[in-house]
Amino acid sequence: MVDIAAAVLLVWQIVSQSSQPVVITYYGTESDGFLGQHHGAYWNGHDCGLPDVVDDIHYGCAAPRWIPYCAELMICHEDVCVIATVVDRQKHDTIRGYAHLDVWPAAAVELDILEAGIVEGRVVVLGHDQD
Repeated sequence: MVDIAAAVLLVWQIVSQSSQPVVITYYGTESDGFLGQHHGAYWNGHDCGLPDVVDDIHYGCAAPRWIPYCAELMICHEDVCVIATVVDRQKHDTIRGYAHLDVWPAAAVELDILEAGIVEGRVVVLGHDQD
């Protein structure tokens, strides 16, 4: 059985010691036209293990150019963290002086940022597989 308190403490230790501040936004809703569209990893020949199009089930994200395609990121806002895969590039690498991450709808729901639209958070690059 998983000790939830121990797991939360471990995540908090990782985030607080090795994370970097970021600005988090979201995309992929039906109204903005991204849902169902091919993402950058698809167009650039990267197989990151997610569908070839933006959906509202998986945790994908767009990240600055210095974070490689297919990297796994732990993205945290307040006391919630998700693991998302980099499948796209940001038009602007920074906002407000921080790295900019744009998450898919499922991650935005989990992070509870749908109402805010743009929030500050923290990110840890967990690693990436070469495809």
